[in-house]
Amino acid sequence: MAKIIKQAKAKKTFKVDDVVYFLQPSWDGVNSSRVYGSVVKVCPVNLHVEDYDGNVWSVSKEEAM
Repeated sequence: MAKIIKQAKAKKTFKVDDVVYFLQPSWDGVNSSRVYGSVVKVCPVNLHVEDYDGNVWSVSKEEAM
């Protein structure tokens, strides 16, 4: 008889045009700010996120919220 020892965590799923944010540390390393944007491309490990100024960021799926 088999039984589960450890259950897998649910993975985050992202789609194009989802609104996400990530934390961008400031120059002093103490404060951080949230950067909001929409997902432009979903890669296996990273997301390409375009912020409201038109900049495109490569963000890890772990960092995106």
